Amino acid sequence: MIRTRDAEGVQMASAEPKSINQEIAVLCVDSDTATCTALEQALRRTRLPVRLAGQATGATEAIDLSLKLQPDIVILNVEMPSLSEAPLGRQLQGLLDRHPLFICASSSPDFQQARLAVQLGAVDLLAKPIDPEELDQALQKAVSTLRCIRIHERERQVLERLIGQPPPQTSPVAAHRIRSRGFQIAQAVRRYVDSHYHEDISLQTAADHVRLSASYLGPLFKAVCGVSFRTYLRMVRVAKAKELMRDPSLNLSEIAQRVGFEDENYFSQVFLEVTGMRPGQYRNTRLSTP
Repeated sequence: MIRTRDAEGVQMASAEPKSINQEIAVLCVDSDTATCTALEQALRRTRLPVRLAGQATGATEAIDLSLKLQPDIVILNVEMPSLSEAPLGRQLQGLLDRHPLFICASSSPDFQQARLAVQLGAVDLLAKPIDPEELDQALQKAVSTLRCIRIHERERQVLERLIGQPPPQTSPVAAHRIRSRGFQIAQAVRRYVDSHYHEDISLQTAADHVRLSASYLGPLFKAVCGVSFRTYLRMVRVAKAKELMRDPSLNLSEIAQRVGFEDENYFSQVFLEVTGMRPGQYRNTRLSTP
């Protein structure tokens, strides 16, 4: 019999990204009830936003309940028999809309089980009987990993709206706010570059400045500004270098360092790519006195 908690009337979960702080559902899959008992005790000890959504003691029960609940974390006894040649954990991964995080357990962990745990992307492989402290640590690791995944999913979803067309159901006001937010972020990054171009900055430091991930900021910046962050940084540095070249007391090496280049040869190469001329050539032909 499948034992569930708060699962009556639950429809199959949507694959839409969950909110970052949404409660985390855990499914325990083990014919040994001691594992689920240990999990229940661990959840009573923790302050993490985690609940035991259900328990399954066989492969059929595990598959049925997984499809119904779409759990975020699965505590899985890797010794459990499956319904096919593939291990039960691989079956669950193939059936679910969103891959859950696994915490694997075994009464006698060996190389094959360790390899399966790695293939499943498990956060840990625990020896049974499960040590309470090790289970607490595994849950903490799983929750932290899941929060990072949810943040990434949320950023990706917002990014798609910023650089593309908002969903049809989005109101004109909401669509305007989404695009305005993207413009504000890009403007903040441009101001950051304009103020710190002479320092050792990168897409990552700019992302840190606006408190976003680099993978999120890069496409957003290019969509709004029409050029990549790297190209914009180069353009600003070259423009500043051109201004400094008007001062005859500064040599090219000093100018390169003042605009953020430690290597004069690299500065020369970037300058050539942006302007079509070497720095010295530009200085001699464009800035020479008639």
